[in-house]
Amino acid sequence: MSTAAGVSAFSGHHEDTESETFSKSINKSKVYPVEGSALPETHNDNIEKAEIEESKKDLNVLEQQKYPCMKHPFRQHFKEVLTLLFVIIAIITTLIGITVYYFSTRPHHELIYINMIWRHGDRAPNDYLANFTEKYMVAFPRGIGNLTKIGAEQAEYLGKLLRNRYFQSRNISSEQIYVRSTDVFRTIETARYLLKGMLFPDVKVNVELSTDVDTAGNPFFHCPAALQFFSDQKEKYYLRENFSIAHDLAVPEWLKDEELYKKLKFLSWHGVEALLGIKSYDNEVQKKLRGGSALRGIVSRIACKVNYTAWRPVESCDETFFGLSAASLLSKISFTSHDMTIAALLSTFSDINSILGEVPLIGYGANIAFEIWQIDNSYKMRVLYANQWNEDPQEITKFAPGCQDETKFCSVTKFIDQSRLFFFDDVQKECSKGASNSTSHVRRRSVRAGDFGEIVDLIQMF
Repeated sequence: MSTAAGVSAFSGHHEDTESETFSKSINKSKVYPVEGSALPETHNDNIEKAEIEESKKDLNVLEQQKYPCMKHPFRQHFKEVLTLLFVIIAIITTLIGITVYYFSTRPHHELIYINMIWRHGDRAPNDYLANFTEKYMVAFPRGIGNLTKIGAEQAEYLGKLLRNRYFQSRNISSEQIYVRSTDVFRTIETARYLLKGMLFPDVKVNVELSTDVDTAGNPFFHCPAALQFFSDQKEKYYLRENFSIAHDLAVPEWLKDEELYKKLKFLSWHGVEALLGIKSYDNEVQKKLRGGSALRGIVSRIACKVNYTAWRPVESCDETFFGLSAASLLSKISFTSHDMTIAALLSTFSDINSILGEVPLIGYGANIAFEIWQIDNSYKMRVLYANQWNEDPQEITKFAPGCQDETKFCSVTKFIDQSRLFFFDDVQKECSKGASNSTSHVRRRSVRAGDFGEIVDLIQMF
């Protein structure tokens, strides 16, 4: 009994000890019985609060160790941010300075004046061919020698091209445009349609000039010496332009041959060379009387525009200038003329064939523009030429007098000074030298095409 009781007592003591130990272990490790457990739930508010606070402190320490910048991020990076900001400001300031310096040292370009000459548009022939009278009346209802419907459309289209070239980005008023024409209906009409295309239909077309006495810009004023030279030449024939092809009139089949047409154009140009005293008819006096007079009108206006003090102009620098020199688009001057006016002007350039080709033919609406630019404190010139109404202009500055060494722009003073070599100051005096009382006359000759019996007249035309 005693032994059993002892064992039982020991056993009960042992169980109590184990139970106490297990309970402490549970409380210490904060392990609580799962749902359905029979173990009693133990609570100790003071211990739990202390342990929670201790856990928060431990967590803060761990967070600070892991992210040391979290406490005061702006303070810790203030110097770096400030340095970066100064660097950005310095870069922007440098770029602004470079831009200002570039534009302040870059040459300032301003177009201040344009002197331009263009040929009239497509026109009816000056004479009827035999047996073509009725057909001509249908094809050319405006009359012989006048502007055709096609010519009017060409002139208006050219006006639109000039508007896009010169007026799109500029505020130009009609008062800045001066237009002059020869007193011929087709050139007057060309000017009006061109102004319509430029959107300046109210600009007046000036025609008050006498082609007999005005010489500046007019290569065909009355000059006995020039007429005498021309009449003395063997070749002075101008090819009648082939109006038939353009206006659906019948032409001989043999005339459609390209090689023959090329030869006829070349023959026609020989008459131009004789009239101007160039190429195989080279004559310095004739060149100055004809081509030089056309050039002088341009030079005089440009010299007046830039107030070139070293130039003693042949004409005055008032608003109304003389001769067929051109037209003012402004700025600016424009003149509607004939193909021979352009040919005479280009004859003073260094290489007319490089401009017009080996077999020259000046098309309807052909135009030449003398642009005057102010670049910084100096005046420069650029010359553009288009050989017909719808062509893009090519730069021909390097062929102008005094501009042989230039590429794009030429010194205006060099152009003026060198141009003086191409014309006379006293034209009338030179015209009276060595001239007889005979006048120029027109000679006709026929070209017969074998068995066809067709005859084409070569006539003198202006």
